[in-house]
Amino acid sequence: MTEKTGVSHGESSYTLDGLSVFFQSRRADVDADLPQRLAEFILATKDSLDCAIYDLRHPLILQALMQVAQQGKRLRIAFDGGKAHSGGLSADPKPDGTQQALENTGLIRYATPVHEHGRHLMHDKFLIRDGQALWTGSANFTVGGLELQDNNCLIIPSRELAASYEDAFMGLLDGATRRTLPLGQATTVGAITLMPFFAPAANERIEDSVIAAIKRARRLRVMAFLISDPGILSALAPFANDPQADIRGVIDPNGMDDVLRYTHQDPALFWFMKDPRVAQAPSHPYSPAHEQDFMHNKVIIVDDSLVITGSYNFSENAEANDENVLAIQSPALAAAYTAYFDRLYADYQGGHLTRLPEVAFVAGFPGATSGPVAQASQPEVYHMTFPQGSLPRPHVLKFPGRGAIPYDQITLPKSRASFGGEQQYAQTQYAIIYTDGSQQGNASAQAVQSNFDADYQVIQNYFGGIALPPGQQGDDQTTPRTALPIQILEDSQAGGAYHFGCNATDLYIEPTPNLAEGFAIAELVEVFESAINNGWQCGQTNGEALSRVLAADRSPALAQLQTPVGQQWWADGNADYVTNNNATDQDNDSNGCGPLFLYYLHSQLHFDWRTIVTAGGSSLGDTYQKLTGNSPQQGFQDFLSRLATIANGTTLNLPANGNPFPIGQTTTPPTPAPTNTGGSSNGGSSGGSGGAGVNWLVVGIIAVIIVLIVIGILLGTHTI
Repeated sequence: MTEKTGVSHGESSYTLDGLSVFFQSRRADVDADLPQRLAEFILATKDSLDCAIYDLRHPLILQALMQVAQQGKRLRIAFDGGKAHSGGLSADPKPDGTQQALENTGLIRYATPVHEHGRHLMHDKFLIRDGQALWTGSANFTVGGLELQDNNCLIIPSRELAASYEDAFMGLLDGATRRTLPLGQATTVGAITLMPFFAPAANERIEDSVIAAIKRARRLRVMAFLISDPGILSALAPFANDPQADIRGVIDPNGMDDVLRYTHQDPALFWFMKDPRVAQAPSHPYSPAHEQDFMHNKVIIVDDSLVITGSYNFSENAEANDENVLAIQSPALAAAYTAYFDRLYADYQGGHLTRLPEVAFVAGFPGATSGPVAQASQPEVYHMTFPQGSLPRPHVLKFPGRGAIPYDQITLPKSRASFGGEQQYAQTQYAIIYTDGSQQGNASAQAVQSNFDADYQVIQNYFGGIALPPGQQGDDQTTPRTALPIQILEDSQAGGAYHFGCNATDLYIEPTPNLAEGFAIAELVEVFESAINNGWQCGQTNGEALSRVLAADRSPALAQLQTPVGQQWWADGNADYVTNNNATDQDNDSNGCGPLFLYYLHSQLHFDWRTIVTAGGSSLGDTYQKLTGNSPQQGFQDFLSRLATIANGTTLNLPANGNPFPIGQTTTPPTPAPTNTGGSSNGGSSGGSGGAGVNWLVVGIIAVIIVLIVIGILLGTHTI
């Protein structure tokens, strides 16, 4: 079955058949939070990570790579070893800094510089994780690349595609083989067909493929940092002579200025620079002293069905660079890219956007961490720091009908403006709690203070007793700080709670006294999910569900808000969010299904919360399989069949506490997994036939046989 998550948050993300694409444009208010997405991809590494990157300087990404290395997993980095590059006909400008950043962090021992000849570059931007998943796209791993520029990136779960990219990566490590990279193999992910191309190659197959696609196009959308390849320019030329042709484009004028400064080609080939169908981004010219804010995409969308994207600029020398390109055949994915294109085109064509403020160049890695906040004798005023060039994504606990802030409008700058003067109300062993000074705020702060330390210890125990790691990221996701104390602030418009990044320990809660404790616990659970790193994803179905049920476990008043969400999921058709973990933390149906399934594991199959939490898994179905040995699909079907007995058509009759289980007289005894398969064990259960995965029919037969043998012995016969 094809599962889709639509373009959302200003066209920032799209998921289809497990493939996810993320769109970024600070100027056009399209924010996929690429630094956090990439860091989470890196930190999910189980065994090995190979990284090929032109420019690597973003502090959060350096830190994530360091963590992979420190955990003893195999890490290999190939980076462009050439000198600083100021642009021109070949590719993106790049300042010095990558090697220094690698040296400053100790990552240089895992890194190999790739030195290309002349003006050619190691221009790739991809990672291969555990030979099973791929990150690729147009973004360099810098503050400019991941935060300021217009870029697109993809996560693709495919062993076949990962193998093709692994061949290219090994070619980077062995320069002697790099001239003869094999043609990648076409592969499918669900209904999506993907064809990888790599450069350098013995011929111009990437260029030839792009030209062929342009020539057959009836409808064309182009997002390009620069276009200078003679063949591609010639293929585009017919569109210049037909003002009715269905072509639109978005380009970076500074990239094109470099081209026009150096090229000797016919100026008529650059007709699109003055064509009203092509918009120009309001970016800055390259400066080695600042992070770049280019329109940096390298995308062509053909006839609403084919997307060409990757690291490959449509340039004269790109075939001789180290590059990677994906040709993706999928009308649905093409529609997502077109929606992103339309957003950029409308904003840039309208000409109402101003340039972003310039951000200083980040050369190294911030290594210092602050110590714990000291006990203050006077109330402390909370002042939030917000470094220019960072807009982390909020992770939100929100219930329908509550709150006045739309999810996509919760931003760190707005939070900084709102909470700059909150007063410290109390400090406990694990937290500093702030108040907005209102009656509700003071009562909420008191409610959180009364139980937070006990809540913290219970949640910590559920997560196996782990401690939050030192160096936990603070609110701005770039300034390292200690994990404790947790900082808890109040936002009267929150509609629940939120924090900026799964591991961010600055928590924002709605000041509602009877719910404030539960709101704080829900966000605390997500911090521990990041720390345990065993599959719970705070921005997706399983992690959001866990935060809700554990918070309601400690603060039962929260369950009254959750019950209608579960009923709505059933009324909407009870879609499968057990085997599918792709929904965001803002999907109401997912947030209805997930907690109910966790209650099924806990109350129907009798697994305690610690056992469930420490089992983890890439989805709730994966957790079920680890606990019982049965397939995720079997777990989901049994879950549905039990709920069906308390439903009246589309109405699901849930109790006020949101947990209808156990349903029925007994649990269903799951079939144990074969002992010789290496599958997940059912150990760790606190009891219960279903949870333990015991096959009582087999046990009964064995017992009968033993009894008959004993009777036979007593009667003096060996016959049964």
